[in-house]
Amino acid sequence: MENVTNIVANELCSGCGTCNGTCPAHAIHMDFTPLGRLIPVIDEKVCIDCGLCLRVCPSNGLAEIRKAAIDTEFMGDVVSAWFAKSADPSIFENAQSGGAVTTTLAFLFDQGRIDAALVVGQEKQKAQYRIVTTKQELLDCQSSQYTPVDLNSALPELADFSHVAVVGLPCHIEGIVRLKNLFPERYSNIEYLFGLICGGVLAQSCVEVVKRIGQKKNGPISDDSRIFWRLRKYSNYKQAKIAFVDRKGSVKTLDNNVRLSCKVHLTPPRCRLCLDKMNLLCDIVFGDSWGITGDDTKGGGSVIITRNAKGQALMEEMLANKSIVGRPCPISEIAKGQHLAEKREAIDGTVFKKEIGTFLEREKGTTAEAVAVICKKVSKRAAWKRFTGKIRKLLKIG
Repeated sequence: MENVTNIVANELCSGCGTCNGTCPAHAIHMDFTPLGRLIPVIDEKVCIDCGLCLRVCPSNGLAEIRKAAIDTEFMGDVVSAWFAKSADPSIFENAQSGGAVTTTLAFLFDQGRIDAALVVGQEKQKAQYRIVTTKQELLDCQSSQYTPVDLNSALPELADFSHVAVVGLPCHIEGIVRLKNLFPERYSNIEYLFGLICGGVLAQSCVEVVKRIGQKKNGPISDDSRIFWRLRKYSNYKQAKIAFVDRKGSVKTLDNNVRLSCKVHLTPPRCRLCLDKMNLLCDIVFGDSWGITGDDTKGGGSVIITRNAKGQALMEEMLANKSIVGRPCPISEIAKGQHLAEKREAIDGTVFKKEIGTFLEREKGTTAEAVAVICKKVSKRAAWKRFTGKIRKLLKIG
């Protein structure tokens, strides 16, 4: 079949939405699997077998991306590397890390260099793509999302704008780069590609898992509460807690070990196979400042890597304008903090064979059954991580 059916059947779909956003026959829509992966569903009666969805799919030719990652030691092209923070106190205080992504987009809006940005927000505790056209809309979307989003499903809507910036995960950026190479004029309005360092998303059912665990600790959590997956405002940067904030401003927090423990059970198979953690194809990549040393890192911050002349020029402008405050950062520290050496162990995919098999086996049952099992396992693992963390702190290990 000249469509992405086999990509989905072989569990290689990342849920990026590139196929949905480019299908000329509108034969594709995105839907959730039982555990909460986003996958394309094809209406074979409408599909015209043009093959475009297959051509633009980031998982078609996955071996090429994997080879590129390996050949560049997983880091990609580097013009400069920085530890940085937003100079805007309101942005920094509400940031998950250093507020660098929000500040960069705000700078471009202020300079009149973009009239839209494709970002991710949250609606009814699901990550949703958002096309923002003002700084206030941008601020409303601040804070990272960890659940799947078909960002590239928004591509048709971007045609209404002249100068666009996109913030995406590696699979989103890979899909857009393919489209820009195939149709340079059609997508010429996408002028900036900003990538996020990605350790994999969490299947949507993790929301139900963390809510159940949170309710056991804190009492009822309303369905209209917004989830902040890492909010350092209520703890510190390294142990930033999960926070549920309802419309009245009431806050209920949950230990960060719960989110980390969810990764073991709810990381989709395709994310296990991805080696493009460092977002190789973007103009600038942003991420948490894990592993970065110095007195200025205690309150949190971002690492920023410029990958080409365009990204470097923008970074220099923001530093000169004092929109961002930062200092050069050794690329070796970033690599260590992002555990890139461990990526080599996952090159052939066999390291996570057991986890992938368990995930797929759970998807054969109902969502309720899987969530009940995973809740128990996550609670137990999170408790163990808290205990060992206290021991390590007492012994001053790590």
